[in-house]
This record gives sequence, structure tokens and C-alpha cells, in this order.
Amino acid sequence: MSLALDLVLVKHGRCAETDLSNMNTSLVLIIFVLILNICICRNHNDVSESPSLKLWSKEKDSIEYYTKPKNGITVPIMIHLDKNLSTKLPVKNKMRSQKFKMAARRVLRDVEDIFEHSSLNLTISFQLLDVKILKNKIAKIAMDGDVVKYLKTYCRWQGEQKLKHENWWFSILFTGLDLFYFDDMGHAAKRVTSRSYMKGMCSINNSCTLTEWGNKNTAFMLAHEIAHSLGVPHDGYPNNECRGRHVMSAVFSPLSHNQAKSWSPCSRRALKHYLSSKRAWCLKPEENNKYILV
Repeated sequence: MSLALDLVLVKHGRCAETDLSNMNTSLVLIIFVLILNICICRNHNDVSESPSLKLWSKEKDSIEYYTKPKNGITVPIMIHLDKNLSTKLPVKNKMRSQKFKMAARRVLRDVEDIFEHSSLNLTISFQLLDVKILKNKIAKIAMDGDVVKYLKTYCRWQGEQKLKHENWWFSILFTGLDLFYFDDMGHAAKRVTSRSYMKGMCSINNSCTLTEWGNKNTAFMLAHEIAHSLGVPHDGYPNNECRGRHVMSAVFSPLSHNQAKSWSPCSRRALKHYLSSKRAWCLKPEENNKYILV
């Protein structure tokens, strides 16, 4: 832009030398061009400082909509808090409700910190779209403690919403229920605190997870389940040869105050394998106009 303007000035300078009678006209034109150049520079600065490109600041308690120029992948996230969780809030206290949403945002921030651990050797970021409280019972969702049924119906409902809006995101449902599943003997086992679908990240009907709220290790459990959705299995037999204390260990204590922060080589290998596969279409910008319905 500045080079083009310089050429215009030289051109008019030569015209002034050959025709002195047009000197006043040339000077007026030069002044006009200089004013135009100043206006263009100011507009350019305004665009470069556009507030729509704000990044998430870890010093803040909120996660803003952002464009994050990182080497890695960014997963859009929608968070829901179920009716059983919302009933624990005072009915008319909007401030408490807002604080609950802020707490959910902080959990997601902690999850991102786990995925940024150097042992994973890959940057995975999360773009928070919204945090919604499901205060009214939704007929299509079986809101009970059966984790298999609850997760399945929630995921189907979210799948319908994604198709309706012609968009994709990963859905997180925090519940106030004590989750359980039925073991091989048909007995209700309450040793479960969260559940997701293996390699379900880019499946419209399976890109979701259900996690109990209130545990001090909620962020750890959520990171564990998101990793499953990204194709990462548990460490150890029969999945792989890795042992030790890592994020994807098959056994962990939900009440422990010192959960693992590192990822095993097997987890790193499985994640890279998934991201290079066709199942990870939604994490590849050039493929974001497709849906895989499974």
C-alpha cells in the first residue's frame, strides 16, 4: 500500500515540473493522497486490534470465544449441568447459578492443563461454546443413575441438536446423580464416576461424556473420558504393554488428592494413531463439512 502511494506522489511531481500552471492542482492532489494514506493506516490498525480475536487468558476465571493459533487441535465444547445438579442450587439465586457455570469453566481449564502435559507431546485445546443448566426434564433423556442408559439418551439428544444446527461439538454432561452400571451378575455397581464412547469424538451420536459432579478429581476424570473419545484405551493388558501410574491407568481412586498428570508412551501412540485416521475427520479443518453417523 505505501509503495503504491509513493508512486502516485512521484507521478504527480513530474506533472508539476512539466506544467507549472497546474502547480496548485497538483499540490491539492498531493495533500489529498497524504490524508488518504493516514486514514488507511488508521483503519489497518483498527482491524489488527479486533476484539473478536481475544485469546483465553488463564489469569481469568472465564473462557472466552477465541481463535487460538496453536499447533495442534482444538475441540469445541458444550457443557450441560443436569436437573439433579441444578436442584442443589437455591431456586432464585442467579448469582449462585452463575458461579456454578464459572466452576464448570474452571474444570475445563484444568482439563486443558492435563492435555498440555509435555509427556503427550501434542497440544490439545478446548473452545468453550456455552454452559447450560437443564432445569426442566427433557423427555428424550433418561435422567437416572444408570450410566449406560443416561449417556446413550443424552448423546442421541445432542446428536439431534448438532444436526439441527449443522455443526459439531463435543458434549459434556455433569450430573448430580450417583452413577451405577449393571455387572455380569445383574447387580448395580457404583464403582463408576464417568463414562464415554471409545473413539466417539467425531461421531455425531457418540461425541459426548457423562461425569459425576462434585468430586475433587472431576477434571482428571473428564480428561480420562475425553481421551477415550480420542481413541486412547486404558494402559496395561489386554490393550498394551504400558504399566505405571498415568492418566489412562485402568484403576484409580476417585478420592485421591494426587492423581497422575503424565501420559504413557502407549497413550501418546494411540492418540497419534487416532488423529491420523479417517475417524478423526472433525478435527481436520478441511473435513469439517462431513458427518459420520454411527
